[in-house]
Amino acid sequence: MALVKCPSCKEEIDKSAKVCPKCGKKLKMGLFLKIIIGFFVLGVIGAIINQGEDKGSSSSSSSSSSSSSKIKIAIPSDQQKFIDVVKSFEQPYRDAGDNQLKQSRERKNRKKKIKETLKKLSFNNWIAKVDDIGTNSDGDGHIDLDLYKSDFKISTNNNSFSDICCDGGTLIKDGTKVYDQMIDLKDGDLVIVSGTFFPADDDYIHEQSVTIDGSMTDPEFTIKISSISKYVKK
Repeated sequence: MALVKCPSCKEEIDKSAKVCPKCGKKLKMGLFLKIIIGFFVLGVIGAIINQGEDKGSSSSSSSSSSSSSKIKIAIPSDQQKFIDVVKSFEQPYRDAGDNQLKQSRERKNRKKKIKETLKKLSFNNWIAKVDDIGTNSDGDGHIDLDLYKSDFKISTNNNSFSDICCDGGTLIKDGTKVYDQMIDLKDGDLVIVSGTFFPADDDYIHEQSVTIDGSMTDPEFTIKISSISKYVKK
């Protein structure tokens, strides 16, 4: 233990003592101790400042990300109406449970409503996201599109056998305008697409599911594409 003399009573005391145990004199801090405390205080202040900057940066980044995710994309009114109709029959169908009579009625009611809503089989400049794109064994292009603001798809067929169902076919031949438009697209791209639905007995427009459950809860409507391009925010 290092000792120093009390400046008042001259008795030897511990140099770290704040008060002389002999005479009660309050002792001043030594220079070394002052430096140590000074560095400690500066360190604490620096840590507080850095923490504040990190929070500000994080908040700014979060705000920027949030702002980016909130960018709204206006979709055509006929697309929104079509989506609303298809979605409106999903829950009533589920509520029917195993009652096939009720299930069949819901499908027929949806067919009628789709016919009233679409008015025509063609559509223009609908917004969608590429879910899958590729070619079949013959090199013909096919594509699945998630219709924007919906949980179902519009798609071409992906093989020649399935394409028999649709007059004129849906597969995209190499050398055509649409093939050239598709060639640089990839999964996840937002696109503007125009095309035509195919007439069908069960759902008014052709739907690719093999069961009524698939058709009503996870539909994939068949289309022939007339044009497609990557979406560009205006």
